[in-house]
Amino acid sequence: SSRALDHRGERKRVLLKEDMYLNLLSLMEKDWIKLLNDEEVRLSLRSVQYEYVRKQGMPTKFRIFSTKHKDSDIVEGLVRAAWLANQKHINISIDYV
Repeated sequence: SSRALDHRGERKRVLLKEDMYLNLLSLMEKDWIKLLNDEEVRLSLRSVQYEYVRKQGMPTKFRIFSTKHKDSDIVEGLVRAAWLANQKHINISIDYV
């Protein structure tokens, strides 16, 4: 198998979808992020599901998904915006999403 390398030839960490979703969940639980009070935002958040995938002889995997792709578009944008806003090297302020 191969690993992704950055421009300096060093290994780079692959950002996992699960990391971004758990980051948004953590920010919401700590009340560090305010989301738009909108029915479409709530519908998109409710559309997200998770499961633990177990296969004989393999490590258990955590899978996040939505049954309808179009329902998850808003939450996909939110998890990416929250991830970037939470990075230490980026000094930004978001008033609302």
